[in-house]
Amino acid sequence: MDTTLRTASLPLLKFSANGLVVPGSFATLVPQAADPADTFDGVITSDHAGLNIGSYGRLYIIGQGALNDPFSAKLKGWSALQDATTKLWIPSTVGSVTGTLGAAVGVDGTPVDSSWRIAATLVVVVADGEFVTLPADGGIQIAKFDQLGFQRLQFQPGPGMATKLNAVLARF
Repeated sequence: MDTTLRTASLPLLKFSANGLVVPGSFATLVPQAADPADTFDGVITSDHAGLNIGSYGRLYIIGQGALNDPFSAKLKGWSALQDATTKLWIPSTVGSVTGTLGAAVGVDGTPVDSSWRIAATLVVVVADGEFVTLPADGGIQIAKFDQLGFQRLQFQPGPGMATKLNAVLARF
């Protein structure tokens, strides 16, 4: 009898290779002709690395800073309206959270090294569709969300005490 647990989850993806510097306020995003994946750091495409982005996602927020440093972040979705020759990319907020960095850290030699703390608390501030936090387990809290068919997802850090923020996306 095969007791292997099989899931439809795809490989984890970091939104930014090196993390995003925490700004004093959220950047305002407006419709644009350029592909957001070519314009901003922190954007994952719907067909990232040849893998479909899926319908749902789990968001693990990581940051550089001290234990319990507060942060804020948004997850934006981008859709393209297009005709035969041009596209107009339109942003929308999928969800917005506040939280604190926890005691759990990454592991050196992995994509998330020990200089990154994992969010211990998340509070949903704004949500479009299904965007919920799951109970903290072992000091780590994640958000689960419906990707709403967006062609691009963008992680956007906001004001807080952490020096850098990033997120890891698990698609399923």
